[in-house]
Amino acid sequence: MSVDDVMVKPVRTFLEGSDLKHPESEPYRVSRSRMMELRGNGLVEHVGAGPEPEAPDALSAEDSQAATAVPRRRGRPPKPR
Repeated sequence: MSVDDVMVKPVRTFLEGSDLKHPESEPYRVSRSRMMELRGNGLVEHVGAGPEPEAPDALSAEDSQAATAVPRRRGRPPKPR
């Protein structure tokens, strides 16, 4: 296990490459960045003896306030009439 690998356990069913992962699956090893991506989508939780890695703080306080000021649209744009 490399320094950048962590153990994760699936909490929802999803396809990881060609493997189907589900809540009954055994914990498996992924990179820290992949774990952050999967955890952000609500698919896995961190397991293991080490401390849980934290997401890097990419936005400053001003940027985070600006990002939350405008709501994002979700889904497809409406069809033109």
